[in-house]
Amino acid sequence: VAVAIANGEDGASGGAAAPTPTDDVSVNGGEFFFDPESVLVVADTDVRVELVNEGNLDHNWTVLEAGVTNAAEDEYDESTVLAQIGDVVAGESAEGTFTFAPGQYQVICTIAGHFSGGMRGTLEAA
Repeated sequence: VAVAIANGEDGASGGAAAPTPTDDVSVNGGEFFFDPESVLVVADTDVRVELVNEGNLDHNWTVLEAGVTNAAEDEYDESTVLAQIGDVVAGESAEGTFTFAPGQYQVICTIAGHFSGGMRGTLEAA
């Protein structure tokens, strides 16, 4: 989910512009987070995603199919993976290029214990 910036306290409707979808995303991962947790990308086009592992453990960035939302780690089924940057060792980075149809997708790290530790987020394609 992209972060929308609220209008100023003066009540003016000008406020900051809504977030703009991008086709180039860099996500930092570590114990146990994604930063940013949520990203907004351009739908139906090639999107480059880089995962930078800032942690001490391996991490991955896995996008589940539209409509699939895991509430707990034991709900994960690898047949629901839509896109993935596989395990990245500590201090390294990896990237992939993906195309997403419009919609919202859950993003998780599939390494045991990482989802329950907090490595989850969302990707919205618009």
